[in-house]
Amino acid sequence: MLLVDPITADIVKFHAIETLKITLNTLIIDISSENNLSMGIY
Repeated sequence: MLLVDPITADIVKFHAIETLKITLNTLIIDISSENNLSMGIY
């Protein structure tokens, strides 16, 4: 583990959480668009 000061650790944690949120949102949007497209085809 790298030793970092608490402020840096908080910034890294914040960015990691934000990145996860964006990734999850993108996945959810992709899944729902795929479902909508599938429903549109049938």
